[in-house]
Amino acid sequence: MRLCVNLPKISQVTTRKIKVDRSGLIDLGDLKSKIKDNTVLVSVALANNELGTIQPLSDISRILQEVRDQRLKKLRISPRSIFTPTPLKQ
Repeated sequence: MRLCVNLPKISQVTTRKIKVDRSGLIDLGDLKSKIKDNTVLVSVALANNELGTIQPLSDISRILQEVRDQRLKKLRISPRSIFTPTPLKQ
């Protein structure tokens, strides 16, 4: 956690904290809302040894896959938009 606090001070990295409930489970809605177009890393501790909380990795993975799929849809390029040289006439 200390790294997440200090990293923005020494680099151009932005960190965001995700809300958790009383038992330490992350708020999946908050997670989804905090993922931006420039997000490159999501780090979640699987388990908390003090509270005994185990995060729902399948749900977190599903959210991240949805975000990835949405990004890929934005990146789709039609073949016509790619420059290709015309074949040489003989």
